[in-house]
Amino acid sequence: MIELMIVSAIMIMIAGIVYNFYLNFVRISVRGTDNALLLSEAQTTLEVIARDVRSAKQLITLRPDRLSFQRFFNDTSGKGRDPVQDLDSLVMKTVDYRLDKDEKGYYYLERREDNRPWQELTTQFRSKTLKPEIFRGWTLKEGKFALFDSLRDEAESVPLIEIRFEVEQEKHPLYLFKKVFLPVPYGELPVMSSPVLAKDENQ
Repeated sequence: MIELMIVSAIMIMIAGIVYNFYLNFVRISVRGTDNALLLSEAQTTLEVIARDVRSAKQLITLRPDRLSFQRFFNDTSGKGRDPVQDLDSLVMKTVDYRLDKDEKGYYYLERREDNRPWQELTTQFRSKTLKPEIFRGWTLKEGKFALFDSLRDEAESVPLIEIRFEVEQEKHPLYLFKKVFLPVPYGELPVMSSPVLAKDENQ
């Protein structure tokens, strides 16, 4: 009986050690999966916003938690494929991005076009420890880039936008950023003439 009791006690101790090891392994695995998922969502969100900003024609608002700009897009409702007609089908719309916070303390990004309702990005990037400074701009002064100052600079003078996600975590902090040059510096469109006008001028 004494030997059985000793063996049982040893088995209980071994089982406790194995169980604790298993719990720690599960916690690390879950934490690693959560970090990988957060990283993937952040990268996707960054790419979505950057692709949108690349089509900006003119900035309207530039704040750490808000970005508004005008962009052109091609109205494909028409059936014509003529290059000149395609230029006439360009339509202007306003795009807004903003950082918001829900009742549980999670930061998330929303987007809207013109005066339509705000919609959360489908990438579903959310974080409680995200720094709210998402957007910042760079101006070109005397041939060098300087940080945009909303008190002194005009948003229209910004040729470079930086989008960054900085998540402060005790373990595995996340820091991603992307710098996007606007397609037309300082919000001015290039002068374009139709092929017909150019031909007439040559004659």
